[in-house]
Amino acid sequence: ALEFAQTINRETMGVYCGMSNNTYIDQVEQLNPEKCDQVGRWNLATLNEKDYIATQVAHKLDLKGPALSIHTACSTSLVAMIQGARAIQSGECDSALCGGVHIDSRHRIGHLYQEGSIFSKDGLCSPYDEKASGTLFSDGVGVVILKDYDLALADGNLILGTIAGCGLNNDGGHKTSFSV
Repeated sequence: ALEFAQTINRETMGVYCGMSNNTYIDQVEQLNPEKCDQVGRWNLATLNEKDYIATQVAHKLDLKGPALSIHTACSTSLVAMIQGARAIQSGECDSALCGGVHIDSRHRIGHLYQEGSIFSKDGLCSPYDEKASGTLFSDGVGVVILKDYDLALADGNLILGTIAGCGLNNDGGHKTSFSV
């Protein structure tokens, strides 16, 4: 990891990422309102706002390439990778930190299936499977670093995969319902 970090040009590395709504700040405000008043509600809101995640990461890591927060619900991480790959391809940056995070700090147990809702009937998430009956929510973080292939080879980076192509679409009003 240290060898790879030495090959990153902070001047040209982009950040493309997204996150879900912050649930932790709500708990902090409930448990310690005096401290929140002391820090300032505007400061707390700004520092915990999902729209600023890419800029915050770029700031913390001193990265000076493009920094875009991406929010496309379940596809956020994948769309962040697509945007990062396109930025590398177009020359906006030569590498990109891409990913997403969803952590719900409220304690939850299970989910309630309701006919016609987004939640899975059988408790499984089976994308692209004809038996799929919905989705589940969980916590996690996923981050990858994309880099121009020729540059990664020249820098001696370990290459774990390549992106052959990508695309974005939306089926608009042709889906059964918005939550499908």
